[in-house]
Amino acid sequence: VAFIALGVSGCSTLFGDSQALINVRASNGQAFEGQLSDGTFFKAPGTVAFSKDGSQPVKIITNDKSCASVTTVDRQIDGIFWANVISGGLLGSGSDYVSGKMWDYDTNVIIACRD
Repeated sequence: VAFIALGVSGCSTLFGDSQALINVRASNGQAFEGQLSDGTFFKAPGTVAFSKDGSQPVKIITNDKSCASVTTVDRQIDGIFWANVISGGLLGSGSDYVSGKMWDYDTNVIIACRD
């Protein structure tokens, strides 16, 4: 029964984190305020938490004229997703895809800013 449950549900969905943390800082070392594409406000340098729903790439938006106005947080497919494709087939990997938990996000993001 447990094996069937694992085959139907994605490994990342069952065991993966629903949130991710990223460390954000400016390339020039200065502090700034920003907002994630999901509406979360933050102050940098610092750590920001966001929900891994996977529906859209995570973007960091700044109003600081000396920094890039939008920076996309890089993401890669989590290694556990590929194991789930083999062991759980389309049902298991599909639930990871739909939940967004198939993605592993960069943990350190440097916003390009002028000195």
